[in-house]
Amino acid sequence: MCISEQDQKGLATEGWETIETTIGSEGNMNGVILQDEEYHDVCRVTLEQCISPPFVLTIEIYGAFLRFIFAEDLTAAKQKYTAVKRALAEFVKNYDDSMDFGRWCDDFVRRF
Repeated sequence: MCISEQDQKGLATEGWETIETTIGSEGNMNGVILQDEEYHDVCRVTLEQCISPPFVLTIEIYGAFLRFIFAEDLTAAKQKYTAVKRALAEFVKNYDDSMDFGRWCDDFVRRF
């Protein structure tokens, strides 16, 4: 089955809520928050523009995982942001008690 690019974008954003109150404020790396979204009160992705590195993504699974990903330009940052959202949504949808969370974290870090 082939999924159109438009459908893929819809799947990437489904279930994500924008945290409007943080946009334009200072982020974890002292930059300006450009995008900030939360998925089902489980995880969050924030994109901020800094001086060095130019762009930082903060990825958090509440109480369990925190990761910073750097990007050299806005295009790369937005691509990573979308890919990370997709990976986190997939994790939440497929999570069960038998999952090896440590292995998932290792795979996520290697991937991003």
